[in-house]
Amino acid sequence: MTDASTLVETTETLINEAQRATTDAKDALDKAAHEQVERVSANVTEITRLNQETFDAMVVSSRAAAKAVETVNAQIFAFAKRNYEEGVAAAKESLHARSLVELVEKQSGHQKAVLEDTMSEVVRLNDLVSGAMLDVMAPLSDRLQAAARLGRV
Repeated sequence: MTDASTLVETTETLINEAQRATTDAKDALDKAAHEQVERVSANVTEITRLNQETFDAMVVSSRAAAKAVETVNAQIFAFAKRNYEEGVAAAKESLHARSLVELVEKQSGHQKAVLEDTMSEVVRLNDLVSGAMLDVMAPLSDRLQAAARLGRV
């Protein structure tokens, strides 16, 4: 009977150790799964924040672009209006020319002024557009840098 009772005790000990090992393994798996879910949740939260900030940057960029287009259009319209008015004034002035030479001189002077004004307007528009592009791209550039930093982490 001793052999039988030793066998029963050994079997019970093995069963208890197997149950404990199974419980420990289950607890470790539960803990690992929980940690993984927390990491995924944190990543999803970070991605959601990044997406919201990117969307906000796109809105700011779009508003800057719309304002820039409005400003450029106003500048071009003002230039065209000024050019037209000066052209009409030059044409009226040409009507008062007393000779062909005086007419050519007035027209040459007007054309020179138009060319200088046009060149100066092109420079102004170039500066305006360059500045506007910086304003439009700044929020998007910031978001690209944030995404790059996130990728390095």
